[in-house]
Amino acid sequence: MESHVTTLANNWNDLGRRVTNALEAGIPVLLSGPPGTGKSHLARTLATKTVDPQVNRPADITLTDETPAAELRGHYIPKGGDFVWQDGPASAIFRYGGRLILQEIDHAGPDVMDLLHVILEGSLGTITLPNGDTIVGSANIEIVATTNSALHYMREAIQSRFVEFPVVSPDPSVLNHFPSDMAPVVAATVASTSSDRVDIRRWFMVKRLRDVGVGLEEALNTVLGEQRASGIADAMRVDDNVEGEGMV
Repeated sequence: MESHVTTLANNWNDLGRRVTNALEAGIPVLLSGPPGTGKSHLARTLATKTVDPQVNRPADITLTDETPAAELRGHYIPKGGDFVWQDGPASAIFRYGGRLILQEIDHAGPDVMDLLHVILEGSLGTITLPNGDTIVGSANIEIVATTNSALHYMREAIQSRFVEFPVVSPDPSVLNHFPSDMAPVVAATVASTSSDRVDIRRWFMVKRLRDVGVGLEEALNTVLGEQRASGIADAMRVDDNVEGEGMV
């Protein structure tokens, strides 16, 4: 297990260092990779010289093809018999600084993409609001986007504004949530880059089933299917035997 944990730790620490460098340099970051690798976790928790998420909570938006640009930019709200402008999360970050997280950016519709062209310019950009006011980008803007797809699937005008960081394995601290008979195989399968990789979310499903009294093999079969579960169950029995021999 130690080699797999070391691999996870090295991958995560190296990724965190490189993403931190980019954000502190004012460069928008795109975290790409399959589900369950920790893209959202990294975006929400990574502290930099500019943003400490424990102090300044990031604006976290999940985009769909139906998300209107107004949800990011802002809108008028009734107040005292009149209507006043209220910044949306993107405009507020653009105005005052902080971290804007754009989940599933590849799902954004055309009007959101048009707004992002300006937002991704950071301190060099200017947003013109419907009320005629303008917002000049703060010097303390951090933009992190996530996607399950690769950067080349996005339009070129958006691609050129990001540096992409593939996220291939999760934070090793996630292993602390699993019992000792599961942790070694969890570490091996979430760190794998081959077809035997298992999404960490599926491992949590297995754990939840075990927590309510379902046996290990049945839990594996339920979540992973019998064929895949069989090999993993065998590997877990081998690990148990090796640990048992070591304690004799």
